[in-house]
Amino acid sequence: GFAGAKVVCAADKPVADWTAADRETLLDATASLLEELDGAMYTGCDMNTTPAMMQSLHDRCGGRYVLAALANETCCPNTATAAGVLGAVTACVDGDVRGKTFVVHGCGGVGGAVAAGLVELGAASVKTVDLDLKRAAIPGCEVLDPEAKWWAVDCDALVPCSASGVLTAERASELICRSVVGASNLPFASVEARRVAEARCVVAPEGVTSAGAVIVDSIEHYAPLNFREAPPSKVYDFTFEAVRAKTDELLAAAAADGVSPTVAIPLVEEADPRRIGERYSSWLATDARDRVGGFLQE
Repeated sequence: GFAGAKVVCAADKPVADWTAADRETLLDATASLLEELDGAMYTGCDMNTTPAMMQSLHDRCGGRYVLAALANETCCPNTATAAGVLGAVTACVDGDVRGKTFVVHGCGGVGGAVAAGLVELGAASVKTVDLDLKRAAIPGCEVLDPEAKWWAVDCDALVPCSASGVLTAERASELICRSVVGASNLPFASVEARRVAEARCVVAPEGVTSAGAVIVDSIEHYAPLNFREAPPSKVYDFTFEAVRAKTDELLAAAAADGVSPTVAIPLVEEADPRRIGERYSSWLATDARDRVGGFLQE
């Protein structure tokens, strides 16, 4: 139900060096922009933001223009993104992660949940990479040296969940994974880097694979009553299945036409006229599972 756009702050110093006052300035400027757009744009959590910041922005906007699972505190946007990535990864490895090997680059709120989820789903080996070695130390995972060639590890899927541009053309030329599928926005440093990677493996477009939080935003917006009462596991299940199904469809279309999944995106335009959030209520009514716990249950 949403088109893609991002609010990007061009700062003159690294985010790590920001003061509390800097963050307040950012929130004030963002609120002013959203008010000016008057509902043409909504925003939510992304890199370097937190649910608390989104709540503050929500308050600044008079309770409008912010969707970040604020109406259901038990549901986490980062975990929802991870659920979608896990669905996409599952599609990229023929429907079952069991017995497969994965490298997860970036173990923050999204990557950490992806790595833990892969372990729970029965992956044979999950290797994690993060500049913060403590974040990479996820139970059941093998921590790789972030200074080593993590992109050149033989695996079924390389799962980038970190900053943009981590895969340069040189690094892409050394890939020996079967697929690249993750949560990073623009994981390739250039068009050439993506082209090189696509010549070596399947590259699942991040616009599909990282859609989990946006799907949750759509549920929050178009099915607010169900969302407020939703157990997190149901929301994550819905997100997992929606992204897995769309990735399956995209990979099949790409294979049929002999093109990359990125080129095949127009071939899988959604046939269902309902927005994704509007489908949650009917999915919930037909979902017979009664999950307690689960690999993404908080």
